[in-house]
Amino acid sequence: MAAPFVTGAVALAASQFPDQSPRTRVLENVDTIDSLKNLTITGGRLNLYKTLYQYEEPDGAVEGCAAGSVSPWAVLLAAPLLILFRKR
Repeated sequence: MAAPFVTGAVALAASQFPDQSPRTRVLENVDTIDSLKNLTITGGRLNLYKTLYQYEEPDGAVEGCAAGSVSPWAVLLAAPLLILFRKR
């Protein structure tokens, strides 16, 4: 069941940072857990907050997510959630 969550995280990273590799952003910003060391590629679990807001650039600079504009991809990803949680 992790695949849909990781797929969504990669799609969200791609929509917010179109000029960067979303795969790299997600894989380099996991929470490292010792018990997952030999079970996963990264040895950790997905951390979407770190992926979007606390991404560590190779030179040490921290980059964040801009909330000033809405990407069409973000709307496409959020639409099913809005329909699912609408008031009846």
